[in-house]
Amino acid sequence: LQPNIVLTFNEPVIMEDNSITVVDTLDQRVVGTIYWPAPTVAVFRPEGSLAPNMQYTLYIIINRIRDLSGQWLENSNSESDSISHTFTTVDPNEYGVVSGSVIDEDSTTTGAIYISITNVLNRTNTYQTRIPTVGPYSLNQLMSGRYTLYAYRDANNNGRFDIGTVLPFIPAERAIAHAGTLSVRSSWELEGVDLRFRP
Repeated sequence: LQPNIVLTFNEPVIMEDNSITVVDTLDQRVVGTIYWPAPTVAVFRPEGSLAPNMQYTLYIIINRIRDLSGQWLENSNSESDSISHTFTTVDPNEYGVVSGSVIDEDSTTTGAIYISITNVLNRTNTYQTRIPTVGPYSLNQLMSGRYTLYAYRDANNNGRFDIGTVLPFIPAERAIAHAGTLSVRSSWELEGVDLRFRP
């Protein structure tokens, strides 16, 4: 319900205002922003959440997008001035939940704990949560499927996993992977999935 709509071009392009619009079934426009993580990749991010179980249409106006030499975007359907794609948002009743507790057997360690869960069949389908210290956690809004679960303790609080260095010697941050895979089902909470850091 809070998607990033990613458009990938085969070369860098320039977009004029309102080149991309997203509307719902009532033709109400979705307000959002476009940012460019790469010269050939545009990402449309809605300002708020989309409505659940709703059909939306993305329109790309071809005569408002051109490459660096000034050539306009082409459409295989020469009779249309736009490219469209329709999609339907998820029904929240289809979400599953994984919850449990994080335990650290070394009481002297500190740092926030980052927990990631990744779909086995689609590695880009990854969810992450952060808890400030040991204790309960919950990963919500998971689509059904099989997942792997991983966590690390961010000892230096820089927001990423550090593998350490040899000179000067700095050990890698502590990490844990849950054994096996987890089966997430729609409308179901998988409880008691604990993660234990060893000393």
